[in-house]
Amino acid sequence: MSDEVSIYGIEEYPNASSVLCRFIHHARKHCQTIEDFYPILKINEFLNDEQEVWEERLNDSGTQGDYKAVQEVVQPFINDSRWPKLAIDSLQQGFSSQALKIALFYRLDVI
Repeated sequence: MSDEVSIYGIEEYPNASSVLCRFIHHARKHCQTIEDFYPILKINEFLNDEQEVWEERLNDSGTQGDYKAVQEVVQPFINDSRWPKLAIDSLQQGFSSQALKIALFYRLDVI
């Protein structure tokens, strides 16, 4: 087994959509805090920022529907109104870069 760190991201992982879907399904039960939610926000950003990667992968017959499958399991988290509130509550208690990024994602007034 090699100790080398891969320079490639999740898009190079052959089962990326399955892994992301499993992670998000697992998060339904365990995602309670801003720190728990932050990776889901990053997955959502990945889906939106890397659409060309997904489009390329969707051309493969074995990965049809992967992008939509991951998007469908992420969207309920993104639409959940508790995350903007928790981000603001967290920022009122002290600085948190994750809470700030979440608040900015939801376009909340952080001043």
